[in-house]
Amino acid sequence: MIWQSIIQGLDQALEDERSASRTETEWTKIQRKVVSMIRLGLAPEIKHNVLKETTSKALWEKLENIYASKLLTNR
Repeated sequence: MIWQSIIQGLDQALEDERSASRTETEWTKIQRKVVSMIRLGLAPEIKHNVLKETTSKALWEKLENIYASKLLTNR
């Protein structure tokens, strides 16, 4: 999935800010595509934890906070 987003130029959506070469409308479309792609790869029981996130960066960070923590239970 990650390589597909890079090919499509969607990897930029995980950056903090949009580049100057993109309009706000283009940036919003890219964000929606990436959020949709990430959500498609999630199981339903995981997806409900991140439904409120609207940007790819926020969604990715939320998933990292929940599932990539250093706690013993996540190892």
